[in-house]
Amino acid sequence: MSGSENVGYGNRRSASQAQGNTRTQRINQLLNQPRPRTSLPFQQVPGLSTAEQKIRDDAIQSLDLPKAPQNLSGEEMVKANYFKVTISNKVDIRKYRISLGQVRGRPVKKRESIRALIENILNTQHKPRNTWWTSDYHSYIIATSKLYDECSDAIGSAISITHTRSIRPDELPEAMIMKSTLFFEGFLQRDSLIDYTNTSDPPSQRLSNMNLSKPSEEYLPLEDLRILNLISWESINCSTFKGGRVGKKFYPTDNNPPEKILNESNKRFSTRNHVYDVRMGFFTSMHPGMDSVLLNVSTTTTAFLPPISLQTWLDARWGHLPSYRGIPLAREKHEIKGVHVTFDLDDVPNRILVISDVNHLCVKGVKWEVVSGKDPSKTVWQHMKNVHTGHTMVFDENASCINVGNTSYPKWLPADHLHICEWQTAQWKLDNLFTAQMLKFAKKTLLQNQREIIRKALIPLGMKNPDPNSGSKKWVSPYEECGMKVEERLLEVTSKHLLHPSLTYNSKCNKKLQTASWNLVGVKGFNVGEKYPELKIVHVTANDFIAPDSPKNEQVLSFAKALAVKLKDHGLGTQAFNGKLVPTVAWPTNDKNKTYDSVQRRSAFNILLDKCVGKSLPSLLIVVLPSKDATIYSDVKWWGDCHAGIATVCVGPPAVKFQSAGLLSNLSLKVNFKLGGINHVIGNSENYYGFRGCIPTQTDKVNRVMIVGADVSHAGKGPDTGCPSMAGIVASFDNKFCHYAASSRIQANNEEFISDLGGMLKERLAHFYTHNKCLPAYILFYRDGMSESQFGMVHKQELPQIQAACEESAAKFGRPNFKKFVTLVVVIKRHHTRFFPLESKDQTKNIAGGLVVDKHITAPNQMSFFLQSHESPLGTARSAHYTVISNEGCWKWKP
Repeated sequence: MSGSENVGYGNRRSASQAQGNTRTQRINQLLNQPRPRTSLPFQQVPGLSTAEQKIRDDAIQSLDLPKAPQNLSGEEMVKANYFKVTISNKVDIRKYRISLGQVRGRPVKKRESIRALIENILNTQHKPRNTWWTSDYHSYIIATSKLYDECSDAIGSAISITHTRSIRPDELPEAMIMKSTLFFEGFLQRDSLIDYTNTSDPPSQRLSNMNLSKPSEEYLPLEDLRILNLISWESINCSTFKGGRVGKKFYPTDNNPPEKILNESNKRFSTRNHVYDVRMGFFTSMHPGMDSVLLNVSTTTTAFLPPISLQTWLDARWGHLPSYRGIPLAREKHEIKGVHVTFDLDDVPNRILVISDVNHLCVKGVKWEVVSGKDPSKTVWQHMKNVHTGHTMVFDENASCINVGNTSYPKWLPADHLHICEWQTAQWKLDNLFTAQMLKFAKKTLLQNQREIIRKALIPLGMKNPDPNSGSKKWVSPYEECGMKVEERLLEVTSKHLLHPSLTYNSKCNKKLQTASWNLVGVKGFNVGEKYPELKIVHVTANDFIAPDSPKNEQVLSFAKALAVKLKDHGLGTQAFNGKLVPTVAWPTNDKNKTYDSVQRRSAFNILLDKCVGKSLPSLLIVVLPSKDATIYSDVKWWGDCHAGIATVCVGPPAVKFQSAGLLSNLSLKVNFKLGGINHVIGNSENYYGFRGCIPTQTDKVNRVMIVGADVSHAGKGPDTGCPSMAGIVASFDNKFCHYAASSRIQANNEEFISDLGGMLKERLAHFYTHNKCLPAYILFYRDGMSESQFGMVHKQELPQIQAACEESAAKFGRPNFKKFVTLVVVIKRHHTRFFPLESKDQTKNIAGGLVVDKHITAPNQMSFFLQSHESPLGTARSAHYTVISNEGCWKWKP
């Protein structure tokens, strides 16, 4: 067991032999002493952290949101990746929280150390004997009766636990004694949880029934769901679990090796080591559904850093770059900062170290920081050779020099003797060198996903006997131990399918959709905003290591001719492309003689594009890209949007190669839209473009609806941790909902709350007023990018900004009696709910577009639904989840 928190380096030698004998005797005496458990005076349970308390305060369960009407009958049964949980009315489940004592006057922070200490307490020194129990080995323990005889049933009661920890050679034996505290936090509130899931609202419940100020003493299921989650992970949290754990996800290995992602552009090294391990795992979470508690289980595919030598990984990751010399470039260092490693020559075996920085010099060029009196000119490489002698010790003088200390007290170690710890996810977005391989591994059909869940997830989750053929003691699941039952089959839910709308492309073309996908067969013309008489196109090229399948010039020329014909067919008046060659521009890349930073590269690229396009700028430029490289795409957009001020449409190699009619038509849609045209409208003026019957008001106000969308974009994990986030909104300003104007703001790094939402909305309302000479009567506001724990923040901090912006705009434009009707809907795309057809139907195809699920799996006390708004030909479809936060406009629920 390792309870040490200190990180030390260099040579340590134990005390003299005599002192060693005395020390050993004293340690044995302390180990043989009884380690008591003592009841403590009643005290309040320690408060939650600020972050956790905020999550609770802002949780969706604390809001009395609009309720779902209960008179909607399902038309079709589908399966969802949920399992029904039944809880006996006789359960006696208790939750405890353990607070570890301090080590050398400091709290224990390393998760590995916390786990080791709690495992030693529960499995060895203070093993509970009269109850079934489980733990997350970090904070919480769940038991089916008193964990120890000394425990009380009074919430807030506590006992002191005396136990030992492992100590370092330079610590006194008495330091091994620790005192920790076990708090009783309460019982599973089974009846309250079941009542919470019961849906007894009358059918006439309206969406406008709002009361968002629920008293804080009302029941919230968050803590009880945490208890149930811990029970479901009983075997997964054990040290005997064969696999990895990351947050709410687990990855069973089943003795199967991971898939490997290679750097296929890396030709420098004879042995091509892999850059990432790809593991298939599962996300799980208990949810309150309608009329029952549900266990959600979904598949997940994750890229992990491989447990190999750090220097080997660096060579595999960046060896394709001409400028790479064994040390990652400055802009790439962020990928390994925070990575956990071990030093293979450490005095404390398998001690986990954390990378804080990478030196720009190799180990032969970095001076070893030592105490005064020793050679200050010695390098890290020389120091390692001198200290760690032996014929087997080999140190690469060109290896990267890694800091596992901090800025004030750096500790430099050679990367060739650091080993990456297992089960560390890639915390950054994979670049285009690896995305194709990752997608190949991640793409799974409906049937594959179902099979993975049933065959590989149920045993670790304690739902199936891991050894059904064993004739030994009868197996009892953790759920049975706790008085619960979990069904082993996927939940069947009722669903509806929305009728596909008709689209009006022009006055002579109205088309009824058959599927939720684009099909422009027979569409001869759009409502064109600006003609595009001459096709302007540029071909961007790059080095082969970035784009091995870059389109050739003859392919680009053929593509240009085909696109010009299609643009003319759709009414943009484009002449035939008669050029004999498409102009090319070489994207600036790093080589042995020149290294660009992002500013220098964009500046050079701007000059090249300016020269290629000429002084007479077109209204729109088609740009053929050499690959899906996001950096090249970004540089093209920067030139068009921020430098030249013209619209651009980027085209990738597959489009150039195949030139399908559907793809060329879709490109025509983009061109027409960016030139101010209207590609299509939903329905027609007779049904108010899809809104007839949705708004309970006069006819004239239906034409005064404004649709708004808001989101925040983050820079992600990168070299500049202070890089601001970008918040933006778009809002319609015409009665056909085809034209949108945008406002944006920069704000603090990784801040999801939109700090100036009101200011941006006032700009959009002013724009609406300019075009319509009135303010909108209804605002349908979609908020993207939120999690359920942030719904309270949307209601408490963003909705008031929206309302204030409406009031200030009314005063500004002389409409003091203007009454706002705001309907605020949060849209979540990153969730873990998936839908499958029943066995009797084709399980190789995704659920068709138009699927609506608003029962069974949705939260019982809110208005929410899942909608599959488009066809999904690849993988498993992910329906968007909509939750209504406010419905001042009294929009009607009409699935």
